Amino acid sequence: MREVTFTGPTASLAERLNAKRAADDDPRMVAHLRDLLVRMLAFDPAQRISPKDALAHPFVRGATGPAAAAGPAPPPGGAK
Repeated sequence: MREVTFTGPTASLAERLNAKRAADDDPRMVAHLRDLLVRMLAFDPAQRISPKDALAHPFVRGATGPAAAAGPAPPPGGAK
């Protein structure tokens, strides 16, 4: 077994998503995608989004109406 050192990302997820975003992409959906990815990839399993919550996430539902305009819901426990 070998030890792996985690150094962290060189660019934020938001920067990478915005750099690849097409001109006609809805900025709210890009924000929802970022939120979903961050919550799915949380290192701490207690902070990770559950499959049930992921299926109800605005990005998966394709939410673009007024309720989605407020942005993604905060993660459980208030952690970011």
